[in-house]
Amino acid sequence: MDRKTQDHLKAFACKLVEISLDADGRISAERVGDVLTTLEQNPPRYLRALLKQYLVYIRHELARSQAKLEYAGDISQSTLAEIQEELSSHYDRSVEVLSKENPELIAGFRVAIGDDVYDASLAGRLHALETAIA
Repeated sequence: MDRKTQDHLKAFACKLVEISLDADGRISAERVGDVLTTLEQNPPRYLRALLKQYLVYIRHELARSQAKLEYAGDISQSTLAEIQEELSSHYDRSVEVLSKENPELIAGFRVAIGDDVYDASLAGRLHALETAIA
């Protein structure tokens, strides 16, 4: 497959992801199912390569809408709601916060959303200090 064909497949997969979004800009399982059914009924050339690229883009889009929050100690539901509201406002889309306690952080929290990582933990600060000294 030549470079031009690969670029067309990427562009097509990108359009399919746009079709897969609901009104809130989140991936809709129903719409993904509709896209896959349509592709199955009318398979384009290089279907396998297209589906692989579509999966890559879907995973990326899902990662952009899910924040992984790790925290040390206790965290209240109101704090979780504030974090979710702030992230949704910052990224201008609905963000789901998946929280998990991580005592290795010592204190504070770490949030990862897509490729962005925000580390406000004591362990993160100690690691940064250790790296700066070494």
